[in-house]
Amino acid sequence: APAASADVVREMLALANGTRSFDEIGAAMAARFPRRFSSPADAVSHCTALLAELEDEDAEQAHGRLP
Repeated sequence: APAASADVVREMLALANGTRSFDEIGAAMAARFPRRFSSPADAVSHCTALLAELEDEDAEQAHGRLP
């Protein structure tokens, strides 16, 4: 996944609170960061990749592979 700015990550985590669909998150992210995301679908793609990376890190920590 492309590197994400702290603002993008913070906004994504605030939106990904279990109450919104990926489409809703993508639309909000594209509206908030129009220079970063060319479309809501672009934002969804980025967010799902970033969330997957975070999930992988959590799994590795749980299995003692990361500090």
